[in-house]
Amino acid sequence: MSVPGSDLWPYPVVVDLAGMRVTRKSRPILKDHDRASIVGHTDDIMVGDSRLEVAGVISGVGNNAQEVIATSENGFPWQASLGANADKVVFIPEGKTATANSREFKGPVYIARKSTLGEVSFVALGADDDTEARIAAGQSGDDEDLDSEQADDDSTDSDDSELDPGKRQPGYEQQAQASCH
Repeated sequence: MSVPGSDLWPYPVVVDLAGMRVTRKSRPILKDHDRASIVGHTDDIMVGDSRLEVAGVISGVGNNAQEVIATSENGFPWQASLGANADKVVFIPEGKTATANSREFKGPVYIARKSTLGEVSFVALGADDDTEARIAAGQSGDDEDLDSEQADDDSTDSDDSELDPGKRQPGYEQQAQASCH
């Protein structure tokens, strides 16, 4: 999780998804929260009480997008992390607890009770070890939604079997799914 100025926060920051605002605009998908490392963009964002699910397209054309695709195909277990602007933050002191995202957190911790989603990132190691981010190849124009909880990395259409995942193929697009708890 990345909050602008988070290097100034001496304790962990938890984003309470119940208070997260998501604009209708597509959000960037980055590598390591780096605005210069564009991997793609979102086309579907679902916010639940305890999880954020994102689906999108690998639209980046640079080395970072290619690295995410290639390492995913090699089995690297990418995690997801969200970048948000914290609009209302409460501090939970040591010895106290607070609930967010259907989980209890022990202080000292900051909880962003109101926030605005800025971006989602592929990261090697997220703040929450229960996150995941995946890549899947599909034909352009497919209307089938991919659910990050049900997507099966081993299931591909026979037409996809000869695709080189590290290179763009005519008529195919790389799709990204991420799930943050």
